[in-house]
Amino acid sequence: MLRGLWRWCADCDCRCRLSWVVGRTAHPTLTAQPTIAAQPSLAQLHTIPILSQMEVPRELEAAYSQAESIARECVENLYDALFESNPDWRAGFLETAQAKYRKLQNFTSKYPEIVFDEDNFQKHIDLIKSNFALARIEIQREIGFNEFNDLRMGYHARHDYLGKAAGYRAEAEKHKIAGDGDKFWRANERVKTCYIAHTNKNAFTREQAMALVTSTFKESADFLRLEGAHKEALRHYLYFLAHQNPTTATSIKRLRAFLKRAGIPKEFSNRAIECLDESQPLDDFEAIDRFIREASRSD
Repeated sequence: MLRGLWRWCADCDCRCRLSWVVGRTAHPTLTAQPTIAAQPSLAQLHTIPILSQMEVPRELEAAYSQAESIARECVENLYDALFESNPDWRAGFLETAQAKYRKLQNFTSKYPEIVFDEDNFQKHIDLIKSNFALARIEIQREIGFNEFNDLRMGYHARHDYLGKAAGYRAEAEKHKIAGDGDKFWRANERVKTCYIAHTNKNAFTREQAMALVTSTFKESADFLRLEGAHKEALRHYLYFLAHQNPTTATSIKRLRAFLKRAGIPKEFSNRAIECLDESQPLDDFEAIDRFIREASRSD
């Protein structure tokens, strides 16, 4: 996987830095340009420096570090494109890689001391863009299964949205118990963002996407309940239920409790439950707010 990092050279006293190399580092030469094969293959991309090996004058350290950061993002998006099966997302990763590449060109043009192999990098972008299947076959054949699998695992680690969501949900639960509202809302919003990314990446239908994304409103309803904001908690729980199919008996039981705590009269409570089975339920906040206002006026 991508492991490019700055490291001080431990093998000499030259105070030089190791160049940013995707996948491995090597003792730097003190020349302005690294030794690079004339026609490197796609598989060699992960071992070829994007930025040249060089001594870094102290006045250029910040600029070199920024160039390294842009280069890293560029290569990560390039490998994301290599392992992405969704054509639209693959095109998006390639577009981002190309944009980062142009940004790197523009940035390094201000610093002639920082050199990177432009032709080589563009070659790999073009190859993945033109023949995605061949690019994957070639890189696995040339670098071997183990290293190829490391790259693939790195991709999945970056885009395991459900795994990330589970971590943020655990954070949200911890902050809910602690009563820390700011941290709870921040973590819960991150869960939602991960769910949206997962549904987009996997081409969920609207109904499937809403069922997953609105599950975060169940958590926010519970937090609002603990805060004593019962009408707001009811809003969130109604929105959650409107997008769950089928609605369970346990969910209906919880809804009755939310309605009771919010002081909703019985006839309106029954209407809210009936709406869950209708073709046009209370499935947006405008309809939910209208229902709660009407119920509150009749109280």
